[in-house]
Amino acid sequence: MYLLGVHLGYCLFYAKHSNVRSTTSSIARVFLVSLLLWIVTILLDNYVERISRRTCNMPYVTWVLAQDLQALGIFMLSSYIPMNKLSSLEEAIDQNLLATFLLANLVTGMVNLTVDTIFASPFSSLLILTAYAFALSAIIGTIHFSGFRLKFW
Repeated sequence: MYLLGVHLGYCLFYAKHSNVRSTTSSIARVFLVSLLLWIVTILLDNYVERISRRTCNMPYVTWVLAQDLQALGIFMLSSYIPMNKLSSLEEAIDQNLLATFLLANLVTGMVNLTVDTIFASPFSSLLILTAYAFALSAIIGTIHFSGFRLKFW
């Protein structure tokens, strides 16, 4: 999946057929490819096989790529916001990226051990995800604002 993502990024942003890339056309290409991948994902999921993270099948790969490109397109749209600068939370996560990843994995494990997530209702799932995101943001924000930096390279 990593190699597919790298190749897709190369094709979207560094292809030979055009030397000058405008931000608007890049955003349009990202959203267009994301839409196409969503359509392919729906078709594969309905007519070929169900999406499965465990087997990392083709519908799963197209689903992940579609989500990633959609998120990338939304982030690219932020370039049109006046006074565009990083938020404090983005700075905190950027300064402690590995620690954020490891903490998120630990909290995910704790949630999976304490809650039978497969039988959780939609409301309780939303509540758990909201608390999870808030706790992760609060911990990483507190670490950042206390001046402690977990990134040593």
